[in-house]
Amino acid sequence: MNGLDAVSTGAFLLMGGITLVLVMHYVKLRHVWKMLLECKAACRWVHICEAKNKELLSAVRAEKAHVERLRRKLVLLQDLTSNLQESH
Repeated sequence: MNGLDAVSTGAFLLMGGITLVLVMHYVKLRHVWKMLLECKAACRWVHICEAKNKELLSAVRAEKAHVERLRRKLVLLQDLTSNLQESH
């Protein structure tokens, strides 16, 4: 083996090592990309759930206000019926 063959073999091994490192980085980046896509999907679901939660909280507040109005009306009607019964 002469000097040129040794240089060629060394360059070939170096290119193989660089290729191996690039493949390892590709696999790692593919995993990171998959995690990123999963995170994006999870974030989308979080936003959907937050919107539904706000809608439900708003509905609950509206129902509580409606119940309070009905209670006040009930008190007024009870007072009115008791006043009518007392007058007869």
